[in-house]
Amino acid sequence: MTARVVSTRPLVFDVLDPDSSMKREAEGTCGLGVFPVVDAKLKPVLSRLKFNQVVRANLFYGGNPDYPQELVLSELALDARPDGGAGVCPNRSGIVISYRSAVEYVNVYSDGSIYFRDGYFNSFGTQKISPDELAQLLKAFGDSSFDRLPSSPPPVGKPDRNSLTLVCARHQRVSLSGLETKIAPLLRRLDALKDRATSQTFYMLLVNGRRKLTILEWPFRKVLLSQIETNVKTRQGAPIPAAIHDPVPSDFLSKLPPAGTISVPDPDPYTYVTDAGQMYRVICACSGSPHCNTFDDLRITRVLPAAVTLADSNPAVGLYLPGGLLWPGDLGIDIAQIG
Repeated sequence: MTARVVSTRPLVFDVLDPDSSMKREAEGTCGLGVFPVVDAKLKPVLSRLKFNQVVRANLFYGGNPDYPQELVLSELALDARPDGGAGVCPNRSGIVISYRSAVEYVNVYSDGSIYFRDGYFNSFGTQKISPDELAQLLKAFGDSSFDRLPSSPPPVGKPDRNSLTLVCARHQRVSLSGLETKIAPLLRRLDALKDRATSQTFYMLLVNGRRKLTILEWPFRKVLLSQIETNVKTRQGAPIPAAIHDPVPSDFLSKLPPAGTISVPDPDPYTYVTDAGQMYRVICACSGSPHCNTFDDLRITRVLPAAVTLADSNPAVGLYLPGGLLWPGDLGIDIAQIG
């Protein structure tokens, strides 16, 4: 990997570009990371490392039985440069600010680029702030006396969560626990960068053709689908009718797909049943057994309301089906009319 030295004790790299031949494994190594285990032969080289220096490093798995994923730094070439062309990491200019929450994170790079990953693991990296805006952002760190806050290295081999890191004249990682109020102005600025990172993005509705749904009426009044659903999911709540242990008439049972056989996505392989104004997906839990044909052997999934937001941001109510959304009929527009 090509990396920038941001700390020597402990050894912390800002990984700029892992080997592209290991892209699948390497994407997770981009950014700041601690490399605590070094081959003894590199001791003279380590003494020559300086902050902000770019190096070329080779590593191998150490084979420690207690830590089988432990990486050992085995070779280190000084005064390296990132390779030209497309790389694995989102930016090679070097991280200046790194903001981590539980899943989301924001990186600001020295060239002003913003990289944001949201809670759904969508990544956005096309927007930049100007040099003046970057200078104002760094000034805000100074105004907040960020350099006086306690610092600690990122955890080894673990997700770096709930932290704010500044790599300017030195590497300073601050855990946010208990400091959220003190540095609230900084956090508001970083939250605003999320909006900036997504300012030129939009949602696209993709239509994959229509599917014909099999929708039946529930003809049995001694047992309601809501009672079967309660019985299967919780085994408590409303009284369970004795008829739940009766066999389902074979003519109706034959219309239901057995569990474990549903694999073809189109046409929709499920059977939906309406009862008391609700829609359910109904599956026979097993088939071919004379002892697995009762109402209690049906597997019921209620089709629940879900929020559907159109391009004009007017919320509408849809129905969530396993594998997709059922387009509501009261939107005033047919889905086929949407490009």
